[in-house]
Amino acid sequence: MIHILSSPHMILILLFSVIFIAFIVALFLKPEEFPKSRTNVFISILASVTVILIGLSLAVSAVTLHEAESLIRVFSTKQSIDKLWLFPNRLLASSTKARPVYLASFYSNNPNLKKACSNPGDEIHSSCTSVLEEQNIAIVMIQSWEDYLTARNLDATGDIVWLNNFIQWAQSPYLKEYFDLLKYNFKSTTIEFAKILFDYAGKIPIGTSDPEIYHQTVKAMMHDPGFQKVVHQLTQEAKNYETN
Repeated sequence: MIHILSSPHMILILLFSVIFIAFIVALFLKPEEFPKSRTNVFISILASVTVILIGLSLAVSAVTLHEAESLIRVFSTKQSIDKLWLFPNRLLASSTKARPVYLASFYSNNPNLKKACSNPGDEIHSSCTSVLEEQNIAIVMIQSWEDYLTARNLDATGDIVWLNNFIQWAQSPYLKEYFDLLKYNFKSTTIEFAKILFDYAGKIPIGTSDPEIYHQTVKAMMHDPGFQKVVHQLTQEAKNYETN
C-alpha cells in the first residue's frame, strides 16, 4: 500500500490535484473568503499529505536502490566465480592437448598433481594444437586477471581470495612465457598487475604445501605501492566513465 501511495505517479496525481483545485478556487472564491473556507482546509490537508508521500517516496526509493545494489552484487559475485575461477579450472581439467607438465604448473603446491603429470618427454609439444591449447588457457587466465580488476568493486568475494588463487597460477613459468608473448593484447593496468603478481609469486618456493605462505605473500602484495597504484588508476577510470 505504501509503495502505491508513494509511487511517482500517485504523487504527480496529488500535485496536479492540488494545483487544479487551487485554480478552480481562485476562479470562483473571493480572496478574503478563502482562509475561512472548507476548500482552504481541504487543500491544506491535501498539500500536507502530498509532502508526507514525497518523503515516503524518497525513503522507499532509497530502500529499493539498496536492495537493487545488493542483488547486483550477488549476481556479479556469482558471475565472477563462474567466469574467473570455475571456467579456467574446467579448461585445465578438460584439456586433451596441453602438456601435463604445463597443466600441473598452475598448482605447483599440489604434490599429487605434480607426481601424476611428471613423465619423461612432457616438455616436448606433440603438435601445433598442443601449443594453441596452452596459449588459449594462458589467455583465459590473464583475461581473468583483467576482468577481476575491472569488476572488483562489484564483487563480494574480496581481493585477498582472488589474489590467493591468481598467485598460484602466476607460479607457472609457462604462463609467464605466454604473458611476455601476449601482454600487449591487454590493458596497461593488467600488464602492471601481472608483473607485480609474477614478482610476488617468484618469492614463494615451488612445491611448498604451506597455504599460509601464499596468504602472507598476498597480504604483502596488497600493500605494495605498485598494486595500490593500479587500484587507484582503475578507480579513477571508473569515476571518469561515470561522469562521461
